[in-house]
Amino acid sequence: MAVKPSARAALRRFTIRRKLAVLLVPILTLLAALAVFGAGTLWNRARAASGTRALALRCVATGDLVHALQGERGRTSGFLSGSTSPAELAAARGETDRALRALGDGAADLSARLAPLRTQVDAHALAVPDALAALGREIASLLDGLDLLHAGPEAQALQRLQWAKEAAGQERATGMAAVSAGSLGPAAQGRLAALAALQEDRLDHAASLLPDRKDLEEVLAGNPLRALRTALLERPAGPWPFTAADWFRTATERMDKLRAAEVAMAGRLERQVKDEAASAQVALGVFLAVVGAVLALTGVLIRTVAAGLTLPLVELADAIHRKDLNQRLDADGQDEIAGLARAFNGFQDHLGGIIRSIQGASAQVATLAGQLVAGAGETQRATDQVASGSEQQRGAMDQASAAIHQLSASVEQVARTVEEALVRAASAQSEAALGTGYGRETADAMEGIQQAMERIVSAVRVIQEIANQTNLLSLNAAIEAAKAGELGKGFAVVAEEVRKLAERSAGSAREIEALIAHTREIVGTGAAKVAGTSAALERILVEVSTLARQMEEIDLASREQAKAGNDIAHQTEGVRATSEQNAAGAVELAATVQETISHLSDLAKVSDRLAQEASVFNQESRDGTLDVLGAVSAHQAWSGRLRNVLDGRSDENLDPEVVGCDDRCSLGKWIHGPGKACCSHLPDFPVLRGRHAEFHTLAARVLTTHAQGQRDLAKALLDKDFTVASREVIALLTRMDFSKRA
Repeated sequence: MAVKPSARAALRRFTIRRKLAVLLVPILTLLAALAVFGAGTLWNRARAASGTRALALRCVATGDLVHALQGERGRTSGFLSGSTSPAELAAARGETDRALRALGDGAADLSARLAPLRTQVDAHALAVPDALAALGREIASLLDGLDLLHAGPEAQALQRLQWAKEAAGQERATGMAAVSAGSLGPAAQGRLAALAALQEDRLDHAASLLPDRKDLEEVLAGNPLRALRTALLERPAGPWPFTAADWFRTATERMDKLRAAEVAMAGRLERQVKDEAASAQVALGVFLAVVGAVLALTGVLIRTVAAGLTLPLVELADAIHRKDLNQRLDADGQDEIAGLARAFNGFQDHLGGIIRSIQGASAQVATLAGQLVAGAGETQRATDQVASGSEQQRGAMDQASAAIHQLSASVEQVARTVEEALVRAASAQSEAALGTGYGRETADAMEGIQQAMERIVSAVRVIQEIANQTNLLSLNAAIEAAKAGELGKGFAVVAEEVRKLAERSAGSAREIEALIAHTREIVGTGAAKVAGTSAALERILVEVSTLARQMEEIDLASREQAKAGNDIAHQTEGVRATSEQNAAGAVELAATVQETISHLSDLAKVSDRLAQEASVFNQESRDGTLDVLGAVSAHQAWSGRLRNVLDGRSDENLDPEVVGCDDRCSLGKWIHGPGKACCSHLPDFPVLRGRHAEFHTLAARVLTTHAQGQRDLAKALLDKDFTVASREVIALLTRMDFSKRA
């Protein structure tokens, strides 16, 4: 899908670090959401297991109390019927009291209700049915108070067994009362039949809930009380072939078997829920440890990848900015940055050769130009002598002839020197053209980096869509946590820890973002410098071409001079008759010499310009410079240092008077020193100086306010005015540095 120009322009305003942050934040958010969801699930599982264990323990303690009450109920029935001694009843009541104390505060009300009931039994103020009914209600209230609906099938089976045992206890008391009385009334008959059916139903239900029935095998195998019950129901008026003691003994054996099954099931249930609770806690701890390790590893990978991406760019931009032709960049790797480093190293090699060739050629041209000017001066003086002595040529022809031969030799020497200069100028022109080509290759390599950034932009758009989906998933997780109510409180603990880890990762991402932002501006500056270098080489090429043309003109003029000298030499014998022609030739030769001097002056100027263009690579490094990246990092660190002091997390002793001075830090020393000399002409420099002084004044105010005990006001100054001043200082510093380099 094509990216619209407006969207592409908007994306270009994001730095590489910010794009990486946009790429990683959705992934970390999704990981945090999954961690919160998983931790919440495990936390709920652990809480549920702990609750189940507590409920199972209460179920066991309640079973012990119910068993003791059932024993007391049987002894109470015998005591009221006259078949049980007071000592046996007191022993049964002691078992009940021990079970009450084991159950704890939950049995306080039951203890209060049992006291008057026991008093009435001791005084024989209650009938047997009433006493049995009262104790049965207390036992039923204990069993009904156990909510085991969500406790698992084993706990529910245990509760069904306890109900069956309670029905067996009621059956024991009802039958013992009837046998002791010698008759079974209609109501007692119906009750015995109902209790027998209830026992069978509860035992069958309990057996259906258990995957293993070995604890109930003995109970389900047979019921010796069934024969006595049948005889009792068939002959309600008696007599029966057993006594009340036989009934009580057989019923008690039945209850003992039920009690043994209850104890076995309770022990197995207690071990099971204990193991489940321990397993849930271990799973939660392992999950939190894995999530923490993953987040920590993610933070380390973020810093490693960002450093591998930005450090080569910083080195490249720094080398371009300093115009250091001796520094070599690390070109190991197969990515675009390594390709740019290799291209830059090659460009440095060829550019250094070109600069050295131009400097050598300029020196030689300057020397040759001086020699040519001296020779032309001699030629002009000789020509003047020829012109002024034309009337005396008759008597001094031999001397004039010798002078003309000497002039011809000088002109030929000038011609040879000019030919050598032409060869050197052609070589310089070739080297300048080659340097221009490498400059274009470097510009193309930087364009490749821009294209790579565009591909990163495309990838970031895809990640942004993923981030939207991640936000939706996070919202759903929050809704589910809210629905969980009380159970969702566990989410907050884990979410807070994950948020802190994500905040530290985001803090690291912000530091990387500032670094990449500055790197991107430096790369842009480097591109501008390379473009300027290419333009300088283009100008050098033009000047060298001009020099070549002027040398050709000098060569042509020298050839003309040689030809004129030869003509004069051949015509020496006829000069006496043609003195007027000699005078005209002398004037022409003087004009030619004057033109040669003019060309030589132009050649010297071109040589000076070449030297100036080449010297720019060695001059700028002597200017006052500032580590912009270090200054930005140092001022960004001030916020964290002050916040640590306000929160009491740092023992650093910051003196407000020292902090308030704006000429103590590296940026302040540069502003009041080298920066004032080299950058005072920039419009942003006085603004930077003022905002930097205000920055240190606000920092001192924060410390002073905190020292006076106004902690909230100090934090407000730090979060508002100080933060705004810090951002403006960094923005002005970055913009002014870019303007200076441009």
